[in-house]
Amino acid sequence: MYFKSSPPSRHMQLLMKTPFVSGTILPDKLRIYAIEGIQFHGMWLPQDHPLAYEASERYHLKYPFALAIAGEVFTIQLQEIKMSKKIKVL
Repeated sequence: MYFKSSPPSRHMQLLMKTPFVSGTILPDKLRIYAIEGIQFHGMWLPQDHPLAYEASERYHLKYPFALAIAGEVFTIQLQEIKMSKKIKVL
């Protein structure tokens, strides 16, 4: 998984201290009665790792508008992904 961030940011400073990472990705718009997204955990890879090769090129090919945003592209090697869907009962 690729993401773009700035090395001086707080979350990147924490990430650089330990390579293990977990998180949640939710859609831009949440539906009131159903919350769904993914939970993941994995390992942050240094930029010289073979699996991080061409990360910036691949990320900007998918999101060319991100070229205008300062930052660097980083790679997380996903180890587990869980889809979550919760229906809110009234």
